[in-house]
Amino acid sequence: MHRGGTYDSPVALSLAFCDRTQFEFHHKGRAVDVKQVGRELGVRYVLEGSVRRAGNRIRIAGQLIDAETGAHLWADRFDGALEDMFDLQDQFTSSVVVQ
Repeated sequence: MHRGGTYDSPVALSLAFCDRTQFEFHHKGRAVDVKQVGRELGVRYVLEGSVRRAGNRIRIAGQLIDAETGAHLWADRFDGALEDMFDLQDQFTSSVVVQ
């Protein structure tokens, strides 16, 4: 994994995006192992997360998982005002990329 301040293309090529609702529908509510998810999507890493809102506050939380081993590589959450949502999103993205 890349540990610098810049973004490298091998990281970009190892990610795929999947809507959780579609994925859960496809598996009809069954619990699915992250290794299976990685194989089905053809990815090395799985990023799982959520966005919650309470009034004018927002929380973005996520965890990065190695789909080959199932190991949790990173987890964090970012809280802030709703009007700062894009800054929080940038913080979240930057934190994942440097992993």
